[in-house]
Amino acid sequence: PLSAAPHTSLFSSSRLSNDPFTAANRLCTRTRRHPPSLSPQPATMSAAAAAAEEPSLKGQCHCGKVKFVASGPIRFNNLCHCRNCSRARSSTPVHIVGVTTTGMSFTEGEELVKVTSGHAGIMEFASCSVCHCGVYQTPKGMDFRALFPSTFTFGGGEGREGLGGDTGCKLPAHLLPAAHVNYENRTFDWADDLPKWEVWPGGKELNNNGTPKVPKGTSAFAHAIEKGGTFQL
Repeated sequence: PLSAAPHTSLFSSSRLSNDPFTAANRLCTRTRRHPPSLSPQPATMSAAAAAAEEPSLKGQCHCGKVKFVASGPIRFNNLCHCRNCSRARSSTPVHIVGVTTTGMSFTEGEELVKVTSGHAGIMEFASCSVCHCGVYQTPKGMDFRALFPSTFTFGGGEGREGLGGDTGCKLPAHLLPAAHVNYENRTFDWADDLPKWEVWPGGKELNNNGTPKVPKGTSAFAHAIEKGGTFQL
């Protein structure tokens, strides 16, 4: 069973714990309970099953000198708004797909991969030392690697000169993001239909505008009381 000790978000929380699937930095200071294990989320279970029938994922950096493959179940597949992801990639949200550490291996250029530390030395960011393209990231000590689907290759012809030689960029259905996570750190509201979690699935779900989502059939008053909050008339 998971500990009920307070912490902050997975990629932007306040400290590491003994739970191998909780990690964070000190950028966000609001406390909360541990998120659930990063076993495949309900929204991605069928996606993981579909992935098992697909060839291993293949990817490369921008210059193509670093190439990798990944296989096994997808641990998570989300649009992450946390500050670690956003600042490291200079963009937000960042689409991350998690695989086990042993599920990823390099086929070319492993010697060119440079691993640097993020905020407070908690996060690790791996990139190509030639073109500086991000390859994966992970909180130190965690048994998964968050990959970036924008680096995946799916074929699609030789492509146009200067565009990396690969025009098959559209993701297959099982690799489409399942939810927004760390939505409290968003830079603006999103109007899509994906679930939006304040931190991580299983925690507090939010509406597109960031207000708590009230379960169907529950009044806002009853929901506020149940969650230990207040209700203003």
